[in-house]
Amino acid sequence: RLTQESMSPALDAAMRRTDDFLFDRTAQGAEDVELTALRDLRRARAQVSQVFQERLAHGFSLLRVAPGPRTDKPELSLLSEEALEEQLATEQMAEGLFRQHATSLELLDQRLAMVAGRTVLAGRENPVSPAHIAECFRRGLGSVELSTSVRITLCKFFERELGPALTRLYDRLNAMLSEAGV
Repeated sequence: RLTQESMSPALDAAMRRTDDFLFDRTAQGAEDVELTALRDLRRARAQVSQVFQERLAHGFSLLRVAPGPRTDKPELSLLSEEALEEQLATEQMAEGLFRQHATSLELLDQRLAMVAGRTVLAGRENPVSPAHIAECFRRGLGSVELSTSVRITLCKFFERELGPALTRLYDRLNAMLSEAGV
């Protein structure tokens, strides 16, 4: 609940900032592409938010399931240049946020692993890790039709919003778990 309450405003703010950015470009005489992108973003807003929230909640539900041996083989496929750009943008977002919050995140990883009855959590297994949040974001965007430039712009604004939101969330979660004796 705390994670969703912290991440929703960050995503909403990133969407507003992207909307403002596209509106300003349209007002400055940019091509019809910007107007179409603005309209598409406004239509997609609720769906992106919903999928993002569902993926966040799903990450916590996976903590209850004991990890088994990995039997799935990584799937290899060719990516379009646009898909590769989007993937790189979300990976860079996760890496930058991880570096920014490494100390708090390390403590939180250990505490959540203990709560989940595990010795360690892999990066994407921690439902509040930047890697997992970036994946939730990517999945949310995957459910809608937006141009690559809008997706990357949204990603950059989301990264800016996530920095302070994650600081507050990690501090709060670490304090709560510490007070609970974890």
